[in-house]
Amino acid sequence: MRKTDGAIRLSASDLMRFKSCRHATTLDLRLIEVGDLAPSEDGAEAELLQRQGDEHEIAFLDQLKADGRSVVEIPKDGLSLEDSVRLTLQAMLDGPT
Repeated sequence: MRKTDGAIRLSASDLMRFKSCRHATTLDLRLIEVGDLAPSEDGAEAELLQRQGDEHEIAFLDQLKADGRSVVEIPKDGLSLEDSVRLTLQAMLDGPT
């Protein structure tokens, strides 16, 4: 979650966080808007969950490809947030090929 040009931008992770814990989203918003909170470092459990989530996403993507599905991959490195959003929206508008 970040604030850009006065608008709050949400990631998929932000939406999942809200789904599982609305209070966590409230704290994230307060951090952005007020800035009086300091998040703690991720512990071992959080790091494990992040790794498992990454592994799940890779396995799911591999399965889509193996099933012959059309997949558009937006690069994660070397792009600004704005470019990533633009490319994602364009891929969604173009639809499956």
